[in-house]
Amino acid sequence: MVQWQQKTVVITGGSAGLGKELALAFLQRQATVIVVARDSERLKNLKRISDDRVHTYPCDVTSDESVDELMTQLNADFDKIDVWVNNVGRSERGEARDTTVAEFENSLQINFLSAVRCTNAILPLLLESRGKLINIGSLACKSGGMYIGAYPAGKHALAVYSQQLRMELAEDCVDVLLVC
Repeated sequence: MVQWQQKTVVITGGSAGLGKELALAFLQRQATVIVVARDSERLKNLKRISDDRVHTYPCDVTSDESVDELMTQLNADFDKIDVWVNNVGRSERGEARDTTVAEFENSLQINFLSAVRCTNAILPLLLESRGKLINIGSLACKSGGMYIGAYPAGKHALAVYSQQLRMELAEDCVDVLLVC
C-alpha cells in the first residue's frame, strides 16, 4: 500500500468536479495536495475548506507562459513532486458534422495539448522523483458517441499519447496511467 504522508500530488483542473474529488481523496490519505485551476474564486473556496496540506495555484494550462510561471512557483515552493494528474477537460455538446474547425482546435487545446504542455514542464521533476503521471481520459477515447462534438478526438489523442509515454518512460521508472 502506498504511504501518502510524504507524497506531493498536483492536480490540474482541481477546483471542481472530478478534480476536486481527487484532491479531497488524496488529502484523506494524508498527501500534500497542490490544486491548479483557472478559477481563483473556486481555489479560494477549496483552500478555506481544507487544511494546510492544500496549496492552490491559479494557472491557465492552455498557456505556455502561465504553465512556465506555475513551474517556477512549484520549484521554489516544493522539494519534489511525486504525482501529477492532468485532469483538465471540457466537453461541448453538438453533432460532429456541425462542429467547426475552431471548436475542434479549442477542444484539442483543452483536452489534449494542455496535458502535453504540463507533461513537458513537469517531466524533469517526475524523472527525479520516479513519480507518477496520471492522465484523466474518458470512455469517449475508446469510441465516438453521438452529440459530443470534438471531445472524443482530444481524449483519443490523450489516450495514445499516454500509451507512448508509458512505454518510453518505463525504463526511467516513471509510471504513466490513463484513467478512462
